[in-house]
Amino acid sequence: WRTAMCGESEVILLWAVPSWRTWSDFEQHQLDDPRLTDWTRATEPFVERLDRFLLVDAPLSPLRTGRQPREEDRASYTLPTRK
Repeated sequence: WRTAMCGESEVILLWAVPSWRTWSDFEQHQLDDPRLTDWTRATEPFVERLDRFLLVDAPLSPLRTGRQPREEDRASYTLPTRK
C-alpha cells in the first residue's frame, strides 16, 4: 500500500471489530485503561497528525452477505433515507 503526497511517512492501521459493543468498550477503555493511555502517550513524539475513520461494511458487501452481489441485488437496492 502506498500513499500519495505523504512523503512516505504515513502509517495506516486497520482493525476488524466484530460488534458495535466491542468497539464501544474499546473506546471507553481507551480513556481509562493505563495500558492504552500509556501506549498513546508513548507514541506522541512520533505522531504529527492523527486521523481516525470508522468504516462500516456496505449492505451488499460479500463479508455481510456471504456471496458476491448479483445484478438483481444492485437493481433492487435503495439507499436508506435520513431522518
